[in-house]
Amino acid sequence: MHSIQTAAQIQFQRARTYALVVAGMSLFFGLIGIADGLVAGSWTIIVLALVLLVTALSYRAALRPATVHSFTLVLLSVQLVLVAGAVHNVGGFLSHAVAFYTLVLVGSSFILMRWRWIVAATGLTLLTAIALGILEQMLILTPNKPGAVLLQTSSTFQIFALVSQALVIIGVGALCLLMMQLIQRRERELETAREAMAQRSLELSTLASTLESTNIELQSTQTSLRDTVDALTVTALPVGAGTLVLPLIGAFDALRAKAVVERLLESVYRQRAHTVILDLTGISQASPALNQMLERSIGSVRMLGAQVVLAGLQPDLASMLVHQQFTFDAVTSAPTLAAALHVVNKG
Repeated sequence: MHSIQTAAQIQFQRARTYALVVAGMSLFFGLIGIADGLVAGSWTIIVLALVLLVTALSYRAALRPATVHSFTLVLLSVQLVLVAGAVHNVGGFLSHAVAFYTLVLVGSSFILMRWRWIVAATGLTLLTAIALGILEQMLILTPNKPGAVLLQTSSTFQIFALVSQALVIIGVGALCLLMMQLIQRRERELETAREAMAQRSLELSTLASTLESTNIELQSTQTSLRDTVDALTVTALPVGAGTLVLPLIGAFDALRAKAVVERLLESVYRQRAHTVILDLTGISQASPALNQMLERSIGSVRMLGAQVVLAGLQPDLASMLVHQQFTFDAVTSAPTLAAALHVVNKG
């Protein structure tokens, strides 16, 4: 049976996959920097992409199921700083950063899942965006391109842009929170269903084992009962000098019929019997195997020089034997075992 992954294991696998995605993106942007011709700005992109690649691979290597949330926040912080550095290199925080901020926020939310961690990631992203935007607006961190568009507008418009970016980040964080809660609820339902299926599978496996054990016990009991019945019904009992009684009980198949005939002939020969009483009181239905057994028994016993008496023949059995053209030549019949013994003693 396949093992069932817990929510922590699922998050751990997502985090490892996300690390590979980030590493792939860093390689992509590094190649873009190389394609730009290795100018000063391109070198900055290449260095930032290399740092992000090392960070993503280190994050994946050091990741453990118990440290997924804390390590992911650390990776998010590094991503925000590196993204901000790349945007600052291109044209300024206010003009480019918000799209990249929200991108890494959404990616991290798929790993963090729980609301408090998503709120923490949103707050971290928001703090970074506002802080860097204010530093740029105050010209403490000036962009590499002095002609950045937003820096040529009024302070009011710059503040509006900063507030707009903050609202976008908050909105994306809220959407991530809502979406992750829906996904988490669905995953809990699926996990509950998987646990129920696993429990049901375990119950079925236990039931199958129990049934198998019961079947083995039943087969053993059946074999034991059959051995007991066979011991009682394939043994000819001496009831007088030269007289044997063979009680026949139950149904007969070819194997059991063969055993009866062999044991009977052995007893007749060993005890030098002159009369064999086949007690049919315990048999109510005829069958081809029974018919063949009686014919073979009677013929073989007569060949050994003994006579055969049928005792307790039931009406239905007698009618069936006649219908099957059973040969009654030189066979004496008596209604009961006592009557058969009386006929033998009288004879």
